[in-house]
Amino acid sequence: MFRNLLRRRGLNTAIEVDSAGTGGWHVGEPPHAETLQVLEDHSMSGQGRRARKLSGHEVDDWDYVLVMDQTNLDAVLALRPKVAQVHLLMDFHPNPPTDREVPDPYQTGRFEEVYRLLEPALVELLNHLTRADE
Repeated sequence: MFRNLLRRRGLNTAIEVDSAGTGGWHVGEPPHAETLQVLEDHSMSGQGRRARKLSGHEVDDWDYVLVMDQTNLDAVLALRPKVAQVHLLMDFHPNPPTDREVPDPYQTGRFEEVYRLLEPALVELLNHLTRADE
């Protein structure tokens, strides 16, 4: 979703995006079929993507690390306790949920709802990043 937003704003070569999980449960697997369907419904593709596990050296190289929930935040901080820019993605949402966590669509089945929750947070994240560069 963020790559698509960058492309629409003409910033796809200015900001590098990567994705990794903190656990190894789905390493090598493609995105969930319902994730792919929601992306397709919004004129995006997740084809060709494969899950992989985050490594500590990546955290050292990245300017920002964004996570969906407290469990993932704790896992990133366990890898690198002094990460300066690790945030819950909902920290950027203009009206975040009370607990500031993204519900896991694999557990809830609410893939479209998660998409709608992520979209404004990603827009605000991009606004934050472009303001930081000014």
